[in-house]
Amino acid sequence: MHPLKWLWRQCSGKYAPAFLLAVAGTVFLAIRWLAARPLWLDEEMIALSIRERGLLQLPGALWLGQSAPLGWLMVERVAIVAFGAGERSLRALPVACGAAAIWAALWVGRRSMGAVGAAIFVFLCAFSVWATYHALELKPYSADLCFGLVVPALAAWTLDAPDEARFRARTWRWWIAAGVAQSLANGALLVTPACAAVLAAAAWRRRGWRGMAGQIGPAACWLALFALHYGLATRFALGSRYLHDYWAFALPPPGSTIGARLAWLGAQFQPFAVKPGGSDAPLVFWVTAGLGLALALRRNGLGVFAAIPVCGFLFAGIGVVPLFERLSLWMLPALYLGMALLGDASAGLLVRCVSRRRFALLVPALAGAALTVLTLAGVGRVLDREHLLLAPGGGNHALDDRAAMKWLMARHEPGDVLFTTHLAEPAVWWYGDVPIADPDRGRHQRDGSPIVEVDANAPVATCDASGLQRALAGHRRALVFLGFRFDDQPRALDDLLLWRLADFGEMTAYRGFGPWSRVAVFDLTQAPRPRRTDAIRPDARPDDPAIPRNICLGVGPAERW
Repeated sequence: MHPLKWLWRQCSGKYAPAFLLAVAGTVFLAIRWLAARPLWLDEEMIALSIRERGLLQLPGALWLGQSAPLGWLMVERVAIVAFGAGERSLRALPVACGAAAIWAALWVGRRSMGAVGAAIFVFLCAFSVWATYHALELKPYSADLCFGLVVPALAAWTLDAPDEARFRARTWRWWIAAGVAQSLANGALLVTPACAAVLAAAAWRRRGWRGMAGQIGPAACWLALFALHYGLATRFALGSRYLHDYWAFALPPPGSTIGARLAWLGAQFQPFAVKPGGSDAPLVFWVTAGLGLALALRRNGLGVFAAIPVCGFLFAGIGVVPLFERLSLWMLPALYLGMALLGDASAGLLVRCVSRRRFALLVPALAGAALTVLTLAGVGRVLDREHLLLAPGGGNHALDDRAAMKWLMARHEPGDVLFTTHLAEPAVWWYGDVPIADPDRGRHQRDGSPIVEVDANAPVATCDASGLQRALAGHRRALVFLGFRFDDQPRALDDLLLWRLADFGEMTAYRGFGPWSRVAVFDLTQAPRPRRTDAIRPDARPDDPAIPRNICLGVGPAERW
């Protein structure tokens, strides 16, 4: 078929609204991808492992407390080698996964729903805040969303096989596809148990023990792929004490009773609906999704989606998978499918009420339609409120590490000592092109000059006041980069460091990039200027926090962790 004829058919057919929404969602992603916003902390940390390691070095534990499926890392490594380490090449895979999720939603909608349901499903997958936000982040979360939809969708396609021969053929394809997908997304691995259980039940219904035996061969292929990926990558993430401690808050407390775990799980419904659900109406969110998934149980194939949220909460309840925001994106397509199914069923009932004058159906039809409208309104309000998160270009998390480091490196001279904070180090290493592989581990700039980490958490009683002086010894200039930090007063450490450095020389250049990124240059050969006020930064405001004179600045070499 000629492409123009195909396009006209898509734009003028029954599913035209869903198709146009898929196009709009893809274009929206492409525009934001081309804008190439700078990387931020989480992206920089995983990008450093990809940049500093070859393909054969990617298996194993990643640096800086990061983890990702091995296949995903390898694709990113190929992208860097082929197209460079720019933001567009790095984010091409996450954007591709985000776009694939949108078109997979269109495929599922056309196969299993009417025009209304398909349009709702595509809209939610394409424009809900956190689904589209993470498609532009250099992390495997958009792959979780994509394969959290694709793997069960293929299972539903397998279950819809019209005869036994095609069911067996599709079963093999599904198991192999699920095995490959787990190397690209943790979400693919997490949805597999639910899908496998439904497929096994279907095989039993079709042929009893013979049907179950037919699952052994393809399941063994999947198991071999799982074992390979587990040995090369997954076991290092599961065995990481750092990751275990970091995500402990998103799991039930160790040693909890069954009742305590159930209570903990019950408390997770509301925050899940807000993020990653993207709704400000949690009760409506869950009622709509639950009723829709109940309808899915009555449709051959789609029942597989109903098992996915159950598995997600079960995994969290037994302490296997954290239940938290972006880590739960793999569950989102199933819930969105439930919402779309309820909207589609309600629209169908309303049509039947009018065309066949079956007014007994009016109450459930209007109730379902009202729930669907309220759900979409809740998602729309959050989308409107958080629209700046999705704006093309600009900074990232109130930072612009790229512009800040570019400005600083343009003023860098050989021998300059560079001061930064712990969580700002990845920005220095990434945008300053600092190698962090052994043996240097990120302690020095390209010219061999030191990178110094400043920490404001050192006990005052054991404070070494001469640490800063020793770090400056032998250097004519000091550069300062201040970026991302977890603390209550983000300006306090900045001002304290600048204030202390002003005791040793004159600040000859300063620039702020966004609310948090700050860079400065101190000439240590010039005598410090007399201070009339505590204000050190040229952009200081009257309402800025006072400089905390009683805090000890810990000073030591920056080092990869």
